[in-house]
Amino acid sequence: MKWKTKINHPLVLRIEGQLILIEGLMMLTVLPVTYLHHGLYAFSMPFSALITLLTGFILLIATRKHKDEKTSSRDGVYVVCISWLVLSLFGAMPYLLSKSVPNFTDGFFEALSGFTTTGATIFTRIEDVPKDILLWRSMTQWLGGLAIIVFTIAILPYLGMSGMQLFVAEINGINYDKLHPRIMHTVRRIWGLYLFFTLLETLLLY
Repeated sequence: MKWKTKINHPLVLRIEGQLILIEGLMMLTVLPVTYLHHGLYAFSMPFSALITLLTGFILLIATRKHKDEKTSSRDGVYVVCISWLVLSLFGAMPYLLSKSVPNFTDGFFEALSGFTTTGATIFTRIEDVPKDILLWRSMTQWLGGLAIIVFTIAILPYLGMSGMQLFVAEINGINYDKLHPRIMHTVRRIWGLYLFFTLLETLLLY
C-alpha cells in the first residue's frame, strides 16, 4: 500500500489530547476511594489526574485551529499505534507517585498491561497495594476491555478506514450483520451490554 499523504501531526496531537482528557476524567473517579483510605492530604492520584487533565487541555487549545481538518488513513493508523503508549505513559503516574512500584519501567509495564488487558503484573503481594491504586489498575483493565472495539468500529471509519473488518477479525464468532448496521448504534449497543454486565457483577460481588 502506498501512502499519498503525510501525517498531520497537529491533528494527531488534538486526537491524543482528547484521549488524554478522557483518561484524566477516569482518574477523577478514583478520588473518593483515595480520600476514604488516605485522607484529604493524599496527593498521588489527585496530582496524576491534574497533570493528565492539564496536558489534555493544553493539547486541545494548542491545536484548536486544526479541529475541522480531515484525517487521512495514515493519521488513523498513527493515532491507534501511539495511543497505547501515550495513555500508558500517563497511566503510570499513580503507580510512581504512590511508590507502589520501584521504578518507571515497572509503572509503565503495569499501565500498559492494564490498557492492553494482557493480565501480567509485577505485584507479588496484591494485598499490600493501596486500594486506590488497585482500583486504578482495575479501571485501566476495564477501559482496555473495549478500547480496541471502540477504535475499530467507531474511530477508524471516520478516518476513512474499514473498522468493521477489524472488528470481525478481533471478535471471533460474531456476525456483525446481526448487529445494527450503523456504526455508532453498534458501539452504543456494545457499551450498553458492557455496562450492564459490569453493574450486575458489581452487585453480585457486593
